[in-house]
Amino acid sequence: MDLPDNNVELLKDTSRKAVNDLMAKLGFTYTPIARDYALESRVREIVDKWDVKDLIHPYIPLGILAATVCYGYTMNKDTQAQIALFVALFLALDTPSIMESTAAVHVHKQLCSSVPNKHDVMGHFLDCTRGMSEYFLPFASTSILTSVLQFVNGCYLEQNAQEWVAQGPNPLSFIDYQRNLTGIAEAHAYFIWPKENFPELTDYVQAIPDSSDICLFQCYVNDILSYYKEELNGETGNYIDERAASTGKTTSEVLSDIVDETTVVVERIRRILGEGASREAWEVFMHGNILYHIGTPRYRLQDVIDCEYLSFES
Repeated sequence: MDLPDNNVELLKDTSRKAVNDLMAKLGFTYTPIARDYALESRVREIVDKWDVKDLIHPYIPLGILAATVCYGYTMNKDTQAQIALFVALFLALDTPSIMESTAAVHVHKQLCSSVPNKHDVMGHFLDCTRGMSEYFLPFASTSILTSVLQFVNGCYLEQNAQEWVAQGPNPLSFIDYQRNLTGIAEAHAYFIWPKENFPELTDYVQAIPDSSDICLFQCYVNDILSYYKEELNGETGNYIDERAASTGKTTSEVLSDIVDETTVVVERIRRILGEGASREAWEVFMHGNILYHIGTPRYRLQDVIDCEYLSFES
């Protein structure tokens, strides 16, 4: 759907204010992204062996970008490659046409059984999820698996509820619930602390809960930084629009509220983590999470702010 020129300019202004406010309040400074050629080579070497490599190819740069800017501080390349593959496969499955081509309704049985996975996108995603125990503590790897199951549930919910409107005395609670299911934020949170570098779960686990803290931070940042792209593409069922409809506020007011709420969440995370390596890893992730959205054409933020996309062309 093409928006009239005046609507596009208004959308740019609204998005620009929200993005700039978010970066200013979190103390984010944009820095150009450097490519990690060793990581790229390792990931592509793995994917080139897959039957679905052509289907996954458009998402590989996004997985590599996330692993580079969010988790590139103390990890070895095997851990980073595992994360890059997970992110790429997740994003592929977040594409309705790909998810609908898989037997998503049977995923829970597949994960909980010893039956070999199919060599489709979902099969590789489940294999990747199972492999996380090599890199993360048992509690973390189990939580990553749980996050994947919730993601599949969320996609199933979206596929079977295309035309509804959240109802009841507090519709926002259901809107939040549905968004949290599909965001797979808990998995991305545990990726911050691989067991090789962070052997003590108690150093960071209290900063993770999905109703607040790191999971909520991820959801909010994605809501703000993907808003321009979603509106431009006519994706009016996004979180910002649904929250505005349920609260009677304008989208500008909702964006402003979310920026403020994100700032509060970040300060709470910092207090929980205190000082030290766990906190330093979080700060890199926080910066990288924003940089990830800015550094790819997927979110079209070059239309809104002064930034550069990372090119993966040889």
